[in-house]
Amino acid sequence: ELNLDGKAFRPDGKTAATLNPPAFGLAGVNNHTWTGAWGTVSYWNAYVGNLEMHGKGVFYDPRLDDAEKYPV
Repeated sequence: ELNLDGKAFRPDGKTAATLNPPAFGLAGVNNHTWTGAWGTVSYWNAYVGNLEMHGKGVFYDPRLDDAEKYPV
């Protein structure tokens, strides 16, 4: 994802775009994103509100604390 690693393309040259699920695709499921691998709904609310929408607040996830993997 461009906003985390600064790369718009995969190593094979194809797009690295993320396909978003339908709005109600995870109704009743408390893990997001599409695969459920990253966190709860409240986690994603904090992520989107602070990082994607330039809100004021603190968002911390130690998994993102790797400058080589996520240089942006």
